[in-house]
Amino acid sequence: MFENPYKANFRMYLALLLILFLPEGLVVNLGTTSTSTGFFIACICSIILIYPGKGSKISLSKNFVKFYLGLFCISFLNFVVAIFINSNFNFTRFFLSVLLVNVEVFTAFLFAVRFLQMTPKVLNNFLKNIGLCLLLLAPLVLIIWKFRPPLGKEMLFFTEPSHYSVVASPFFIYYIISSHKFKSILFAVSLLICASLIENFTLILPIAIAIFILDRKIFTALVVFAIILLPIFGPSFIEYISQRYLGVLEGGDGSNISSLVYLQGWDYVFASIKSFNGLGIGFQQLGEIRIESASQDILEYMGYPLNQNDGSFLFSKFFVEVGWIALILVIIILKQILISAKRISKYRKGRDIIRIFISTTYLSFLIPLFIRNSSYFNAAVFIFIVAFFASGFLKTKFSLTKI
Repeated sequence: MFENPYKANFRMYLALLLILFLPEGLVVNLGTTSTSTGFFIACICSIILIYPGKGSKISLSKNFVKFYLGLFCISFLNFVVAIFINSNFNFTRFFLSVLLVNVEVFTAFLFAVRFLQMTPKVLNNFLKNIGLCLLLLAPLVLIIWKFRPPLGKEMLFFTEPSHYSVVASPFFIYYIISSHKFKSILFAVSLLICASLIENFTLILPIAIAIFILDRKIFTALVVFAIILLPIFGPSFIEYISQRYLGVLEGGDGSNISSLVYLQGWDYVFASIKSFNGLGIGFQQLGEIRIESASQDILEYMGYPLNQNDGSFLFSKFFVEVGWIALILVIIILKQILISAKRISKYRKGRDIIRIFISTTYLSFLIPLFIRNSSYFNAAVFIFIVAFFASGFLKTKFSLTKI
């Protein structure tokens, strides 16, 4: 007996919105110290909401089993190496984090199953509606800021605009690439306006990636145009960067430490190679052991101790904690991203919705991987895992009922 498709899709909306908003939403609104708490609650609620009903059966594909075996082997090897390297190894944090990874992976597996159950039309509407919902959050936050100025730059469900940008990027890129020309331009312009109003550069990146994929000539023309305008606006732009990012070094005072945190990420990568031969200090152990870094010293002097746990971007955190294995996995991911970039035009012409979603998600993952992301437990990583499983299902004989 098949479930009501309207009820099923409503539960999908609710589940995904929980994944998107709850992790940092609890930090902003209830003051929890970690996004992991909200993410765990969101995953458990999502499993309850979207797990198939009675009479349904989910068969675990060989790829899924292989993935879990690979995950177990990497975790075990990382554990064995790290306990010899890291004298401050936090066993509780390691095992609880591994448990949460398993919950995250299983929830992502269920989402991938549900995505493939949807007809192309339903999936397309679902992804675009989520994208619109995320876009509308920006003007809503601006209105709230006007009447109730925040202490920092909290965005209702996000601790800062860059985190909002990272989480929303897969859906923004999907909307621009999968829509007709007029809607794509309108959405991109709206996004650009929002980026300027909330003063966040990261929000421009989804537009740049989408334009690069849609039309390389337009992308090249925009780059040339920007270079031509550089002599005109260059001095003002440099002054803005100096005041916003570098001025913090002179007086130890400033509202934006993004540049320092980003440099800290790369400092950590090279310092871990120098100090630990790049073997990895252990999964979720960043902050348990001190890693010498010039940018870290500056941050500590300025009074930002929490950034000891922050790799700034995902590759930094992943490499420092897991080591050379992380580098190999990232190279594999980059190869898949390159393949997606080459094939997405073909998928777009054929209106292959699920493959467009997978490709745009892979492309958007460049942002958390190398620009801004400090946790394994957030929507950006979660959606990537969903796309990974969906891609694996497409390569195997996976029988599903459309809803």
